Amino acid sequence: MRSQNSLFNVNLGEQAAMDIPVPHAVLDVPTHDNSLIRVRYYGNRNGPRLFMLHGNGYASDAYFPFWQNFMNSFEVVLFDLRNHGHNPQSDASEHTFRNMVRDLELVVRAAEEKFGKKARTGVFHSGGGLIATMNALEFGTHWDALVLVDPPHMPQPTHPIFAQVTGFESKLVQFALNRRFRFNHPDELAEELRRSRVNANWVSGSHELMARSILRKDDKSSEYLLVCAPELEASLYRQAYRLRVWPKAADFRGPVLLIGADPEVKYGLSMGLANRVLSSEGGFAYGMLPGAGHMLQLEQPAAAAKLVFDFFGQSGIQ
Repeated sequence: MRSQNSLFNVNLGEQAAMDIPVPHAVLDVPTHDNSLIRVRYYGNRNGPRLFMLHGNGYASDAYFPFWQNFMNSFEVVLFDLRNHGHNPQSDASEHTFRNMVRDLELVVRAAEEKFGKKARTGVFHSGGGLIATMNALEFGTHWDALVLVDPPHMPQPTHPIFAQVTGFESKLVQFALNRRFRFNHPDELAEELRRSRVNANWVSGSHELMARSILRKDDKSSEYLLVCAPELEASLYRQAYRLRVWPKAADFRGPVLLIGADPEVKYGLSMGLANRVLSSEGGFAYGMLPGAGHMLQLEQPAAAAKLVFDFFGQSGIQ
């Protein structure tokens, strides 16, 4: 099924070819601790600038079924968390949300210094959404339109839903620590992802793309290793649940949309419930795709893109 978004005159489709296009520019952004964030530029150079960032343990390339919908209308700026995706390995002791908040600020500034200022929009998933929230709170970063997709916002221990939404912390940490780290071929990881009940509803080809995006070939052993080591993934899960970030829409300088997973979805995580409650308490514009879980951008990429397009249109992005 295909739908038409009249504002940007782009067809939205659930299926996409899984070959990542060649970026029209690549920029290596140095961080305060001498690491690098590799930033890739795609799409329409004359369109509004759209920053996109993934969640913990994943990589932005893997969200291509979602972000390919924006390439005709936006200059899509893709980057990864440190120790993820295209980035070189950096010091494990510096693998913190606090540093990633600073990394985001550096990426945004570098884009504007290199390619000029224009309308600034963003779509940030999961841990990336928490980073965007913390960045807005710490730096007061202005966004002409900002979308947070099922971020791990967590309330204080006195909140009525605290026990319910924090019960997944130990499970996520243990999941990360138990992850297989080495593979003979990306197809092995793709098959593991496909067999997982949580990932069962991803669109065709997404499991293979995710495997290619989060593995890197080791020249010494010829094996494929996870770019983000399991202990680093686990550390971010611990940090996210202990930060207790529970913002209000008024804390952001510009319009913000909170998209949550369906809280009723089978085998879902706790973020869906937390974000539904936060949207009400914090005064956020809110969207949810019935039946879609935490990885809704891979489960229903066209529907997720339409939510974003509609919000951008309401926010005056042209």
